[in-house]
Amino acid sequence: MRKYGAGFHRKLEALLLLASGLMIFKLYVSGNLSHILADRMLPFSIIALVLFSVISVCLFQSSKTHISSCDCCGCETSKKKQVIYPYLLFGIPLFLGFIMTDFSLSEQALANKGLQNGAFSTTKIEEGSYDLEKDSIKVTDENYFEVFNHLYTFLDDMEGKQISLAGFVYREPDFPNNQIAIARLTMTCCIADANVYGFIFRGDVEKLKTNQWYEVQGKIGKETYKGEVIPVIQLNTFNQIQPPKEQYLSEYTSIE
Repeated sequence: MRKYGAGFHRKLEALLLLASGLMIFKLYVSGNLSHILADRMLPFSIIALVLFSVISVCLFQSSKTHISSCDCCGCETSKKKQVIYPYLLFGIPLFLGFIMTDFSLSEQALANKGLQNGAFSTTKIEEGSYDLEKDSIKVTDENYFEVFNHLYTFLDDMEGKQISLAGFVYREPDFPNNQIAIARLTMTCCIADANVYGFIFRGDVEKLKTNQWYEVQGKIGKETYKGEVIPVIQLNTFNQIQPPKEQYLSEYTSIE
């Protein structure tokens, strides 16, 4: 019966490392790497790609020069099936990663996340990207958290102003029919810690489809919800748009 020694194991390990490197490369060139990793983590993924490639080559070379004495001295070996099964635990996820094309969170996954709200710590936010004195506010990727923070912290000053932003429609089970959130996803490190942040809108919103992207404009108001005063925006206009290339915002702040 054929035996499988250290050389065979090294070839399998090299193959898995090479496949892992190719997976990172595939995600990078397709633009999907930014869907599962925050921007500040991307350099580390490139370093991993290089290391996986180098180590896999070294393991392949080592497997060729390794002299196995299994057939003559009775050292520990195993049958083919027993050897392959442990590596399948790593190989199957890699295979699924190669054939998958959609790495975005599903509607059910978003629902499980829940909508985050509250004011951020102002000491961690880079301020000054928009003028609080203006009657109209344009929310962008750069000032998203600043506007979000001011909306909860200085709601009395911002009440009555016009606000425009883009995002996807998010609904929670307890939302009334006339309420939605225009939301964005954030990541600190990876998709596992993704959060949903959004601005609450009221009005004729039943035509807006969940998870579809829109550019919306409305007037800032306030309501009492569960004993707390929260900002609620009255929807004026909306326009369906295509999702942006970079759908995630980098979250560097924490909720107070």
